[in-house]
Amino acid sequence: MATTDEIRYIQAFSRIIGVKENDAIEYAQRKGLNALVDNASQLLSTPVQREKHQAFLDLYRMSSGIHTRNPVINSPETASAFFHSVMDKIHDKEAFVVAFLNTKNRVIDHEVVSVGTINSSLAHPREVFRNAIINKANSVILCHNHPSGELINIVS
Repeated sequence: MATTDEIRYIQAFSRIIGVKENDAIEYAQRKGLNALVDNASQLLSTPVQREKHQAFLDLYRMSSGIHTRNPVINSPETASAFFHSVMDKIHDKEAFVVAFLNTKNRVIDHEVVSVGTINSSLAHPREVFRNAIINKANSVILCHNHPSGELINIVS
């Protein structure tokens, strides 16, 4: 028998797609829970169900990347990894980047506040804190790079 979470998943899938719950449970027991996501064509009898399933697949695939884009920053190593992923796109100029965190230290959003020249970058506090307030951030992490790649400064 499936776990409670698997049953809830199947129930939600059935409601969203518009298939009978018992059919979805039987299908998942026969073919596995992943088959509901990857290959549920046998369950889908109408064009509307196929369209809803495609929308479900699109959402499912997009949501799989949410936690990687919005990681929990709970150590200097995770902060460094996050900011490196942002700074790697800015190769030859100094930049000032801010990450906005919620109460659980999950990144709500981030912003490249300033991209400067090869050896300077200017940022005004107003530019940092305006978006912290808009994002209702519990905390912010500030990061500044050096194009030489030798040092990244992170201030929390």
